Amino acid sequence: MACAAKKTSGEKTAGDATAEDQAAWRREVADVVPIKTASARSEGSSKKIPPRAPVAPGLEERGARSALLDLRIGRRAVSVRSLELKKETEEKDSFRVSGVPRRIVAALRRGQPRIGDELDLHGMTRDEAEAALLRFLETARSRGIRAVRLIHGQGHSSPAGMPVLRALSREWLRAHPAVLAFCFAPPKEGGAGATLILLRRDK
Repeated sequence: MACAAKKTSGEKTAGDATAEDQAAWRREVADVVPIKTASARSEGSSKKIPPRAPVAPGLEERGARSALLDLRIGRRAVSVRSLELKKETEEKDSFRVSGVPRRIVAALRRGQPRIGDELDLHGMTRDEAEAALLRFLETARSRGIRAVRLIHGQGHSSPAGMPVLRALSREWLRAHPAVLAFCFAPPKEGGAGATLILLRRDK
């Protein structure tokens, strides 16, 4: 029977060599990142996204109500600002002497008191328009008319394309002692091409 060969010094069995090689290999590749993980890191952040915290019952509904309330408040703010701009525009396009409340202008714009007469300045020169307006106002007062309409146009047919007579007539109205207030007419009654005038009562 053949005897097994004695293992000489320094020689290792296949099993022993494999174990040591595996240990050495693990030490060598300990810091190596797997290809799949490296790819994932190159595409995005290496930080993990924390899981979403559980929401208490009713919290999402309250959040939705809060968002809806904010939206309503935002709409209300826009609406209030729109009203403010409208009010600023109306005040800019109107006039009232000291002591005449704003509601009088609003009533005039609504047709109170009723318009009793009107004057059309189309085709007149500056001097003609001023003289015609002064006669018109005095005649209206003598007849007991409280509200009149002045048609001056918007300047579309003016050589300069500007509402010259409109601007001039409003200056004349501001300086006239019989005028209490005036404002642009509603759109259906001429809009910015006509002015409604409230006169003092004739004593």
